[in-house]
Amino acid sequence: MTKLSATAQQELQEKLGYTFHNTGLMKRALTLANGDQPAQYERLEFLGDRVLGLSIAFLLEKQYPNEKEGMLAKRLAALASQDSLFGIAQDIHLGDYVLAGNDHLRANASVLSDVVEALLAAIFLDSSFQQALACVKTLFGERLTAKAPVIAEPKTALQEWTMKKKLPLPTYTVLERSGQDHAPCFTVQLTIQGYPAMTAQGSSKKAAEQTLAQNFLKEYVK
Repeated sequence: MTKLSATAQQELQEKLGYTFHNTGLMKRALTLANGDQPAQYERLEFLGDRVLGLSIAFLLEKQYPNEKEGMLAKRLAALASQDSLFGIAQDIHLGDYVLAGNDHLRANASVLSDVVEALLAAIFLDSSFQQALACVKTLFGERLTAKAPVIAEPKTALQEWTMKKKLPLPTYTVLERSGQDHAPCFTVQLTIQGYPAMTAQGSSKKAAEQTLAQNFLKEYVK
């Protein structure tokens, strides 16, 4: 997809619960690459990550007034994780609206989770934090009030495990960055004292690190 039709724009805005004044911001959040030009959504994702974190922290503080800070932090980490954001992207079929020449990117978990954050930044810039907060409430829905036990995202869980074992904290090292600017590939190594080093690849450093932490937990933490 190289263009976003008026119908598609309207559909996505209805799913977000927000109508853009400047649709150019929405298109920028959805654009992964434009010919030889680099991805446009990445700077928005940087801002959107902060908008999302503040929004979820605010909503959790209101939802759980008697819960300790440590549990709130775990809830936030789980809600803001790549798995959670990818689930939201799938809920609204976000890949159908992403502007990219590569079909693989439209289904990539790391990319789609970043685009969710980019859209939140676009809404913030187009209007206000309150509107972005309202969008978070719309997108996350019952996830925000789920009564199921909160499971820490892999990197946090692994860090807590090493602390309990009185081991040095995990070390993540980027071994290689390859691929084009709009579709990078990071090779990252995880080192934990007393265990064999592990490597994994991802479309971002964060994605590769999460994969490594998850793989280590499956292999060594029963």
